[in-house]
Amino acid sequence: MSKKTPPISPEDSELFREAIGPVIVHRHTESRLQKAKPKPRAGMFERDEHDALLQSRRMNDAEALLLGSEPLLFQGPKVDGRLMRKLKSGSIRVDGEFDLHGMTAMDAERWLKQFLSQASKQGLHCIRIIHGKGARSEAGPVLMNVVDKVLRHQGRVLAFCSAPENQGGAGAALVLIE
Repeated sequence: MSKKTPPISPEDSELFREAIGPVIVHRHTESRLQKAKPKPRAGMFERDEHDALLQSRRMNDAEALLLGSEPLLFQGPKVDGRLMRKLKSGSIRVDGEFDLHGMTAMDAERWLKQFLSQASKQGLHCIRIIHGKGARSEAGPVLMNVVDKVLRHQGRVLAFCSAPENQGGAGAALVLIE
C-alpha cells in the first residue's frame, strides 16, 4: 500500500516560486566538480634527504666496533699526565652525574650536549656519564660510542676516560670540563 503525494495546487506553487525567487540553472561539467589534483612532491628526494641526515648522525659499523672494543680515553693539551692519572684512578671528586640508559642514540646525543652545557655553567669540574656497556644491544655499545663522539667535539671537555671498576668501569666515563 503506497501513499500518493497530494497534487500541488497552482496557488501553492506560485507562493513557493515567489518565496525562493528566480532560479538560475547552472550547467556543470564533470571535470569542474572534481577536486583539484595535488601539486607533485618529490617524495623520493625528501626520503633520500632524511636518510642522509640520519646516516650523517650515525657512526659507521667499523667506527662503532673500533670504539666499542677500547676503553674511552682522551687527553686534551691543557691536561698534564699527573692530572690524567688522577682521573683514570677515580681520585678526582665527581661533581655531577648523568645516566643515558634507555635513550636512543639521537636523544642521548642531544641530552648529553645539554647536560655538558649546564654542568659548565654551574662550574662543575668532574662529571660521570653512565652509558652502559651495551651488553644487551645487538649493535654493541651504541651509547658509549655516542659519548665518545660528543665529548671529542666539545671545546669545554678537557679530558675523559672510562671510569675505574668501582665507579662503573667500561659502562661509565669520567669527564673533566672547563
